[in-house]
Order: sequence, then structure tokens, then C-alpha cells
Amino acid sequence: MFEFSTWLQQSLALAAGLLPINMALVKGSDQFGLAGKWQTLFAVLSGLTLGIGSQVAIFGVPADFRGWFLAVLFGLIIAGGSIGTYEAIKHAAIKAQE
Repeated sequence: MFEFSTWLQQSLALAAGLLPINMALVKGSDQFGLAGKWQTLFAVLSGLTLGIGSQVAIFGVPADFRGWFLAVLFGLIIAGGSIGTYEAIKHAAIKAQE
């Protein structure tokens, strides 16, 4: 029987390690000229890649729709967390300069 709470606990512990990695990738992407919407797209794609890849590495290749849904959901958690944190830091830096 699938326990969502168990999956969520394990995934959030993993997310704590993956979020800084994805944030560093997104921050580093400006070295390649990415900015604005392109940088956000890169954050989504790298978050999905890291998230789905880590879920497959830990839990194995999903055998059904639920498994793939949870893997994509975790990738979106990584992407959204990175984008949200990056935007919050950028907004705070702008406020500090005022």
C-alpha cells in the first residue's frame, strides 16, 4: 500500500539537498547570458531533470502513472522552490538598496 506521507517525508529530505544545487545552476546560468524568462525556463528544466532523476535513482523507474506523477511533482517542487527562493533573494536585495 502506498503511503503518501512516507513519500513526502523522504522527498522533502532529498529536496533540502537538491534545492541549493538547482539554485546554483540557475545562478550560474547568467554566466551564459540567460536572464529573465530564459533563466526561469532553465530553472524549470533543471529542476525537473534533477527531481525526476533523483526519484528514479532512489525509488527506481516508475512502473505506473502514480510513480511518474510523483516523480514529475517532485521535479516541480525542486523547480518551484528554486525559482521562489531566487526571486525572494533578488527582491530583498533590491529593497536593501533603496
